[in-house]
Amino acid sequence: MALLLSGCAQKQRLVVIPENSGSTKAKVYFFEGEKLINSYDATIGRNGVAAKNQKKEGDGKTPSGIYKITALFGKSEPSGINMPFIKTHSLLRCVDDPNSSHYNLIIDSSKTIIDYDSSEEMLREDGLYDIGAVIDYNPEGKKDAGSCIFMHIANKEWGPTAGCIALKKEDMEQIASMLSKNKTPIIEIKE
Repeated sequence: MALLLSGCAQKQRLVVIPENSGSTKAKVYFFEGEKLINSYDATIGRNGVAAKNQKKEGDGKTPSGIYKITALFGKSEPSGINMPFIKTHSLLRCVDDPNSSHYNLIIDSSKTIIDYDSSEEMLREDGLYDIGAVIDYNPEGKKDAGSCIFMHIANKEWGPTAGCIALKKEDMEQIASMLSKNKTPIIEIKE
């Protein structure tokens, strides 16, 4: 008889640590279980990291806390990934209007009643969303608590984000190739 033990599988954890309080630069550490796999330079919100439960829509802060990584997204699905994948297209949006019933959801605008005044295009011309990961922040869509928090590619100027975590393209691609739904990946964002 086989003994099945829950929680014994290697878990994946990304830990984001800002350089200092209010910094827009951070390090991202990728762990499998307790083993450090790699570390990466990143940029975060233009106003640093929000204290726990203090993130607000439009504040330019990255939310602190621990969140699931639920899916990858991008223009084309990388081969060999082991995560749900959302293929971006010109009508795919992430709704950031707190008054919308679709707040903090990624939707196909051709198949949804448009009740929002503001949204992010998921197929971006600047390439920042060519590959990214969905961070399950504010999954209940609490009004004004913040929306559309992702890991994605950093801009060429290595500038801060509106609240996401951005990395070099090759680093984001490497992380995407290693994430596994079987290892219940989470991200821990420190203040």
